[in-house]
Amino acid sequence: MKRHNTRIRQIRRWAILCLLIYSACLLYWMFFGFGRTVRHDLPMRANLVPLYTVWYYLSAGSGLTITARLVNLLGNVAVFIPVGLLIPLAAGRLLTAGRHIEKKETMNTMFTDLKTRIDSPDVEELLSYAVISDPGELERVHAEYKEEAALQLYGWEDEGLLVGLIGFEMTEDGSIDIRHIAVLPENRGKGYARGMILELLAERQPRYVVAETEDESAANFYRSLGFMVYSLGENPSGIEQLRCVYEVEESED
Repeated sequence: MKRHNTRIRQIRRWAILCLLIYSACLLYWMFFGFGRTVRHDLPMRANLVPLYTVWYYLSAGSGLTITARLVNLLGNVAVFIPVGLLIPLAAGRLLTAGRHIEKKETMNTMFTDLKTRIDSPDVEELLSYAVISDPGELERVHAEYKEEAALQLYGWEDEGLLVGLIGFEMTEDGSIDIRHIAVLPENRGKGYARGMILELLAERQPRYVVAETEDESAANFYRSLGFMVYSLGENPSGIEQLRCVYEVEESED
């Protein structure tokens, strides 16, 4: 795991370095590259007015062929593709950068222990969203949280309504192993799941956070928070298992 954590850190640092260098190149290309010279037949503000240059190249007065116009426009799109690839890799550090601010502003009184009310209907409903649609599996998971002291179950209440929960275990090596996470369907997309993970990071200060899933959309959610996602291969049912890992760097503690 040490080697794995070091690899994650190296990937982020290289991504940040590459992003800075490429951004500097883009600025140079925008104003000085490709043999650019001062055009006295165009206003000097051409590169400073949004879409002005695009309008010029599309207009009939530009004197350019259709092919030249398309090459120019597609080229302007293509040069920004590397930026879109580098930003998610470099942004892994952003997960915890604002966690203390978010905690103070939104979550101090909303994150509560659910094990004392695990038999309540609202907790059971949320837990059912986090497990496969099998009554037997739901009963097994419910019993585990009820009987095993090592398993923790916390929820996020918004104005008295339980809108989400997260089940996890603190391992001996100081990591958080996320077992289940769920938000009410009508409240999804509002940042509740992200907020619960941020709260765990702030309160428990783990070395890293681990979650396993077979749902690609769930994996994309973890990616958006800075997790690195790895394939564990296919399970006996032929479904790919994914392992999502987020390392908390020492400087973030």
